[in-house]
Amino acid sequence: MGLVIALTFAVADWRAVLQSNLMASGVLALALIALSSIDAHAQRLPDVITLPLIVSGLSVAMLDSFQAMAWSASGAIVGYGLITGLGWYWRSRRGMDGIGQGDAKLLAAGGAWCGLLSLPPILLISSFSGLVFAALFARGKMRHQKIAFGPFLCAAIWLVWAAAPAPFTP
Repeated sequence: MGLVIALTFAVADWRAVLQSNLMASGVLALALIALSSIDAHAQRLPDVITLPLIVSGLSVAMLDSFQAMAWSASGAIVGYGLITGLGWYWRSRRGMDGIGQGDAKLLAAGGAWCGLLSLPPILLISSFSGLVFAALFARGKMRHQKIAFGPFLCAAIWLVWAAAPAPFTP
């Protein structure tokens, strides 16, 4: 089932067809589907998927150009730093974790695949959709449960990857 969904996403990605990135889009889609499912059920994003996703995003950029590689690496570094810094700040103020390192690695992967300039839309889409989900569905007994942020990040990364006219450079 996951393979069918991933292939559907990859075929629907017009840029993939035009730029012969069909295989790369399929890899990204499969990884994002797996990460989203795992995080929704287990509240964790395994390094065995997130770290290779960062490397594969950097590799795809490297095949494009040096400039693409620079924007991709910058996106990975800044993406990781943003979530890590936010998590550190929340922990220092509240005394508990608010966001995990898996989310930081996933945003680093998003930055590696989509580039530095993609981080604001990825964060905006994922945060907004997460807030809407929490407002609509996290009521009653779910009110005090943790909500996995990974599925929202995965959806936002895919939307930005599929919609961006140029994946890595301004």
